[in-house]
Parts: sequence; structure tokens; C-alpha cells
Amino acid sequence: MKSIFYVLFLSYLALNGSWAGDLQISYSMDLPSHSIGPDEDMVKMTFLVSKDGKPVDTNLNIILDSPRSSALFSTDFPIVEGSRLFDASASTENGKLEMNYMFPIRGQYTLKVKAGSTDIIAKPATETFIFTIKENPGEVINFYIMIAVLIVIGLLAGFVLSKAALRKLSLEATA
Repeated sequence: MKSIFYVLFLSYLALNGSWAGDLQISYSMDLPSHSIGPDEDMVKMTFLVSKDGKPVDTNLNIILDSPRSSALFSTDFPIVEGSRLFDASASTENGKLEMNYMFPIRGQYTLKVKAGSTDIIAKPATETFIFTIKENPGEVINFYIMIAVLIVIGLLAGFVLSKAALRKLSLEATA
């Protein structure tokens, strides 16, 4: 009876020892997130999965959610705001998976990556990455130019209308 207990205990320890090193997930992009232009730059995303510092072949489930809508400012593509952009599964080769993606709008994205090992015993890992894509600098400059033009047009219209009103008042006063 004791020998069965010892065998079970040793197999438990052996199994637990193989779980000791959990899967680690990391990702990188070929461009820094602050320099990515939405709907402009194709970005190469690289996912790396390792166990105890060694690459591991795994099945990845990648979920990308778009930024939530803002009550104050909308983006130029509001139907995408707050939606799931993709939910995809893929397998890594030597612990690595590369994909290209073009982010549609500015804002804070949430990327969830789940890794389950295919050939070794390891605890499944889940990582959540949050990053922000800024607005295209050209669009920001165009916005400021448009605001300046509208202010100038408003000032000119106010000047013309006030001159006409003053002229009308002076004509009525002389008549």
C-alpha cells in the first residue's frame, strides 16, 4: 500500500515539475506604437512563446479589440470603435509567429494572446497587451488648418456684416 502511495506521490512530483516552467508570451512590433499611423502603416507583429527561456511550439489564440468610443471625440471610422477586429488561431514555428496588420483607427487597443502547448506539458498562458496608436500627424495639421480657415471666414463675415449694419444705421440716421 505504501509503495502505491509513493509511486503516486513521485508521479505527482514529476508531473508538477514539468509544470514548473510556465509558458511566457511576448510580442513586438517593427514600428514603435507612437509612430504608427492608423489606416496608413502596415505593421509586422511578432509573437514569441518560450518555456524556461527556450522557444516552444504552441497554438496561439489572438484577439484584438479596437479602442472604445469616446463621448467627446469620434474617430473618422466610428463603426469600428469598440468592436472585435479579429479572433484568430495559429500555430507557432520554433516559438515564433509573425503577422502583418494595419490598424484602422487611433486609440487604445487591447491584444489578448492565449498560448497552449502542443508537444510538452505546460500550463496554458494568457497575456494581455495594451498599446495606443496616435492620430496621423497630417490629419492633425489639416484639422488645425481647417479650424484656422473657419475662424478667418467667421471674422471676415462678422466684419462685412457689421460694416453693412453700420452703413444701414448711418443711412437711416441721415434720412
